[in-house]
Amino acid sequence: MKIDKKKIKIEIIKFLKKRNPILLKLKKIPEDKSLLKLGYLDSFGLIELIEFIQQKFKVKINNNELKPEVFSTLNKMSIWIEKKLNKKL
Repeated sequence: MKIDKKKIKIEIIKFLKKRNPILLKLKKIPEDKSLLKLGYLDSFGLIELIEFIQQKFKVKINNNELKPEVFSTLNKMSIWIEKKLNKKL
C-alpha cells in the first residue's frame, strides 16, 4: 500500500493535536515552520512523535537520521516518511 505525504501529514497532525491543547485550538498548524522553534513541540514531545512515526508507519529511524533537516517541520517529516516508505532513502 502506497501512502502519500498528505495522508502522512494528516496522521502526524492528529497525533500532535491529541497531545497538545495549544495545537488543538489552531485551525491550521504551520507546515513549513519549526514546531520546536514555535514552541509547539518540546524535546519530550519530539521523542513521543518519533516513537509514533516508527509505530504508525512501520519505519525505523536511525540515530543518524535524527536531525533538523528531517524533523523540524511537518512538510519535512512527511516527505522523509514518504521517501522512507517508498524505499527512496
